[in-house]
Amino acid sequence: MTQTTDTRPSVPMDADIIIVGCGPAGMTAAIELAEANCSVIVLDMQPAPGGQIFRNLEANTAPENSDRQELLAALGPAYRAGAELIRRFHACPRIDYRSQTTVWEVRPDGAVGWLRG
Repeated sequence: MTQTTDTRPSVPMDADIIIVGCGPAGMTAAIELAEANCSVIVLDMQPAPGGQIFRNLEANTAPENSDRQELLAALGPAYRAGAELIRRFHACPRIDYRSQTTVWEVRPDGAVGWLRG
């Protein structure tokens, strides 16, 4: 009998809440639920949080970007709030964020089919 060892990393497959999409609404919901002691998985197709509204905001305003403060000032208060929301989202340890993940099924029993990578 041959024994095989699965070398893939362990991925938690259950949570109190699964949120599909990491735009402003998804991030806000995840933060609020995590602060209420729920375990949260956030699934999103994009490589970084922000959704359609704040797409690439995190990369464009990264600390190594010397024009960061000027860019945020030019973008206005909504984008400063978006940058703060993304910061709070990343800082929350109860959120399991899975970028570049496609959701292909949501069943009536609450099971979610998803594919990453």
